[in-house]
Parts: sequence; structure tokens; C-alpha cells
Amino acid sequence: MFRRYEPGRGHPWQPAVRAVIMGLVAVALAGGCTNTPERKANLREAARINVSLGAGYMSQGNLELASEKLLKALRQAPDLAEAHWTFALLQMRLKNYEAAEHHFKRALELDPDDPRAHNNYGIFLCDRGRHRAAVEQFLRAAKDPLYDGIAAAYTNAGVCAEKIPDPTAAERYYLAAVEHDPKFGQALLRLVALYLRQGRIAEAEKTMNRYEAVARPTAQSLLLGYRLAKARGDLPAARRYGGILIKRFPDSPQAQEVLQR
Repeated sequence: MFRRYEPGRGHPWQPAVRAVIMGLVAVALAGGCTNTPERKANLREAARINVSLGAGYMSQGNLELASEKLLKALRQAPDLAEAHWTFALLQMRLKNYEAAEHHFKRALELDPDDPRAHNNYGIFLCDRGRHRAAVEQFLRAAKDPLYDGIAAAYTNAGVCAEKIPDPTAAERYYLAAVEHDPKFGQALLRLVALYLRQGRIAEAEKTMNRYEAVARPTAQSLLLGYRLAKARGDLPAARRYGGILIKRFPDSPQAQEVLQR
């Protein structure tokens, strides 16, 4: 028969039980306070998942959920660079520019060689009118041979260089983008537009032909084709480009430009 425990009398196992309990408490406290390498790795992986979820919600326009996931990622791994620059992009969307810059800078402190951080910080700086500083960030991103956005970074540098304005540098960056990726349509179209503004019609036409050989028509490309045909004095070609633009992209600003003309 089990002996009933009565307060004050003392259980015969009481000293041993107390020792075991105290040992378990010590282990539990040690486990709760020690950030083991395994636990840190698990938290870092969880943070990356939350960054991915936050970026997805941001692309869908659900900024509240995006903020929730990204803040959770920052709590899980405060030293994760991609969590900081993704959160910075969200702050840009929310027009919290001071917070955005803080997190971009923190990301680059944590990982100075992250080309995505440099490219996105460049977008922020260009948007804020700090064009030369932005170009530097884009070029830093483009220097990484493993970065899958090299052509985009060079194109971004060209866009921002045009705002300085420095069209010579812009052309150089667009050409670098095309040299890296001959099928990168945005760089080709930017070159067409630049050549048109400079009256370099033959170069614009050659570049447009390169674009049409590797990419599908867009509202932007059809409008440039329309402008280029008019600049050459080829009215049938201009009508053809304009007709296709209005038919395929009737609600676009580019179609409205053609209709107004």
C-alpha cells in the first residue's frame, strides 16, 4: 500500500526527489538561455521562410501580412541581411523612407557583398533623387559574377545615369547589360529610346531590330517602333506599329499617346 504524503512529515523519497527536480530545473534553464548553434540555424531557416512569405505578400499588395512576416523574421534572425533589405523595400512602399534607409544600411553592414542589397538600395536612392550614389550601388551589384541580376543592375544604372543627366554613361551601362545578356529586352529598348532622343536613327533602328529578334512586342516596344518609323518618315510602318499597339494594348498609356497623335 502506498503511504499517503502528509505535509510536514516528510516523504521518505523527498531528498532524492528534490535533487532530481533541481537538476531538471537547471537543465531547463540552461536550455532556455543557451542559443545553441542548432537552434540558431533553425531560427535562421525559419526567418528565411518568413522573408519569402513576406516578399510574396508584398508582391500581392497585402502589406499588413508582409509586415507581420518580415518583423517576425527580424526577431528570429536579427543578423539576416535579406530580412533587413526586404523589410526596407516594404518601408519604401509605405513611404517610411527613414526606416527604409536604416534597414538598407543595416543589411549592407551585415553582408557588404550582397548584390541584391546593393541593387535594391540603388533603387531606393534613385527614387529619392540621389542619382550618383544610386549608380554606385547598381555597379557594386553588377560586379558580382554570381549575381543573376547583372543585366538588370546595369540597366538600372543606365536609367539613373540618364536622370543625372549623363547620357554617355547611361549608354555605356545599357551596352554592358546587353553584352552580359544579349536578350535583355529592357536594356535594348532603353538604348532605342536614348538613340531616338539623340537623333541617332540608324543606331535606334539597328537596336530595335535586335530587340524584335529576341523578344515579344510590348506596349513600350510598339510605341518606340511607332516613334522610330515616324522619325524615319515611314508612315505606313508607323501606322502598322500604332495599329498593333491599339489592338493589343488598348488601355495602355502608350496606346493613348498614339490615339492622341
